[in-house]
Amino acid sequence: MNIIIIGGTGMLAEASREMARHARKLTLLARSPAKLAEEIGAHAISMNWSDKAMVKNAVTILRNDDPPDMLVSWIHDSGLWCLNDFENLLAPGARSIRIHGSAASNPQDGIKTDPIAPGHIIRQNVVLGWVNEQGKRRWLSNHEISAGALEAFNNPKKLSCIVGALN
Repeated sequence: MNIIIIGGTGMLAEASREMARHARKLTLLARSPAKLAEEIGAHAISMNWSDKAMVKNAVTILRNDDPPDMLVSWIHDSGLWCLNDFENLLAPGARSIRIHGSAASNPQDGIKTDPIAPGHIIRQNVVLGWVNEQGKRRWLSNHEISAGALEAFNNPKKLSCIVGALN
């Protein structure tokens, strides 16, 4: 597989490492992707979705390669303007795994903040909630966040996944 991961160097680093084991080619797009990319044998493209010139450059670089089979993206609402630019690079039948915070709510109701997915791809949504422990809520650990992304990665027919609790 040819995989692109946007935002996979922080909380999703563990998932990036695992996906790299299954990829023919993996490209990391992040503000500082070089260190993790070198560790896992991936290509690195420095990009911040708030910088339109950086996004345009990344899309141009990726367009000159074979169409990717998968996009994994953790893009916040302020960067959603560029999501379709990357999804449009995907091969027909490719998957786009979208990672969302709990504000996105139940993915089975559809993620209302995301633009409509291009018709030639399959979009899977992973919504990150929290864990209820000892009467308190805690945010998910990096391991739990990566496990949610990997659940979608390993289950292509599962279109929505909730990690933790949303209520």
